[in-house]
Amino acid sequence: MLIKNEVGNSFGSLIVLEQRGQNWICKCECGRISEVHANNVRRRTSKKCGCSQSIISRGARLEHGGSKLPEYAAWSGAKKRCFNPNTAKYKDYGARGITMCDEWKNNFSRFLSDMGIKPSPNHSLERRDVNGDYSLQNCKWGTAIEQAKNKQAKKLHEFSDEEIFKESQRRLENLKKESYV
Repeated sequence: MLIKNEVGNSFGSLIVLEQRGQNWICKCECGRISEVHANNVRRRTSKKCGCSQSIISRGARLEHGGSKLPEYAAWSGAKKRCFNPNTAKYKDYGARGITMCDEWKNNFSRFLSDMGIKPSPNHSLERRDVNGDYSLQNCKWGTAIEQAKNKQAKKLHEFSDEEIFKESQRRLENLKKESYV
């Protein structure tokens, strides 16, 4: 069965941002991002996120149900790396003094509002300065290639002689190839 691409189309107050199989990520005119079953949107049984029935704040609506979004997983993972010493990556983050700004630490809706939706499934949360905190000024959605260029550098003494030799050979080969082009 061929699935029609509905990204960018409006259904009532909902605009389709991303299709994920049977579920779509939609943005309501109120600003809330929600995951809605495609059939409910197509049949127009879901025309809004529920905002007209709710008097709670916009931020609280985002937090409710937001835990299934990939952006929530990125936010939650960053928090764990910074604040949970039982997490494997804590030694590379929290133990080094890397933290999350107060605006984001306990407020997913603020994080999502600042960062926006991931541009694609290939993007993940990246810190521009690997020694800096998770904050609006230091974070962006980056691809794996972008992030590979932005890793904490190993100190030279952490490499074996064999690793240094292989890397220098690889670079030499790349230089030779570039000079022939």
